[in-house]
Amino acid sequence: MNLDKYRFDLDGVLKRLDIGALGREARTWDDTENGMDIVQHVNANLDILLYAPESEYLRPIDNLYRESGQTLRILTSQREHWKLYKERWLADNLTCDWEVEYSQGIQNKLRHMGADEYLIDDYPYFKNWNQILLVDRPYNRHVEVSVRICSPDRLISTMKRLSC
Repeated sequence: MNLDKYRFDLDGVLKRLDIGALGREARTWDDTENGMDIVQHVNANLDILLYAPESEYLRPIDNLYRESGQTLRILTSQREHWKLYKERWLADNLTCDWEVEYSQGIQNKLRHMGADEYLIDDYPYFKNWNQILLVDRPYNRHVEVSVRICSPDRLISTMKRLSC
């Protein structure tokens, strides 16, 4: 399977920053705990970026890319002072080859992609869903999409189907 056509978001897809910051799964995109949202929690304690738990998708995707010998391509939007922490987390948690590309804002991610590429993401406010494989989370269940990913098995089977 050619995996070059897939790009993965980091937080919410490979890593659960919401759980690291809030201590639980976020219910809404701008969820808060003790009056602070995820960004505020992280800015108050940047170590959250190093120790947030991996998602249920990380191991299966890491294994798929490692076994295929292909490079996992991560496309994410991050605050400048978070980037080194994110890259350290990736180095500590991935066994496959990987590369990360940063977009200037979430909505700009699709500008980094070719017409036949797909983005695996959890963000609930994209303006165009044609190239998005939406990872199901409580905060994006209101979105109607043609491809909603509800499990690692579903993600891998969808990737295989779209690679033909």
